[in-house]
Amino acid sequence: MVFPCSCLDANTRECTPTPPTETMIEDSINHESIKMYVMSTHTFPEDVQELLDVPAGRRVPDPADDHVLTKYNQQIKLIKVAANVLPELWDKITVNRKAGIPITSAVMMFRLAMDTLSRHYLDFFRESSFKVDNRVQERKDTAKLGFFALRNLRNAVDQLNNVQSLVECEEQIKLVIRMADELHGQICETYEVTSKD
Repeated sequence: MVFPCSCLDANTRECTPTPPTETMIEDSINHESIKMYVMSTHTFPEDVQELLDVPAGRRVPDPADDHVLTKYNQQIKLIKVAANVLPELWDKITVNRKAGIPITSAVMMFRLAMDTLSRHYLDFFRESSFKVDNRVQERKDTAKLGFFALRNLRNAVDQLNNVQSLVECEEQIKLVIRMADELHGQICETYEVTSKD
């Protein structure tokens, strides 16, 4: 049996979540405000909007096929890893800016990292069409908030010519990481609870 969470120990069947990153926001997140801000300021291509709108868990996977569950888990792991790359790349932008070095190359690398994270989210939404468990819609909703926060970050990066945008970028990076960690934590929590039954 392939366990759905990369932090689930095969011997103890206990979940050992990754400790929070230093860049996580300590206070609570107003999920509804993230959604409203993004939906009022961004439009998505039709195919992306369809992925966001369609309910999760519409398809029932073959119980004997662990491949669906493995791919689903892999996408969550890729989202977490890709989100946690952002602070290091952002530091290169801020260091170059303070040193008076052109930031074009560093910003391009940061944009590529955002594109990678965006692709992982879209792949996760596709994998969410399978009902891997009863919390698949809850995790998709969390992933949507992370995707929306990533769009807010992209918008802030587009406005890097002023100091307020720098502050906004830093706050959005924290939020993107927080939502990716929350998504990862939800899969760990689900299977930790299941393993105790």
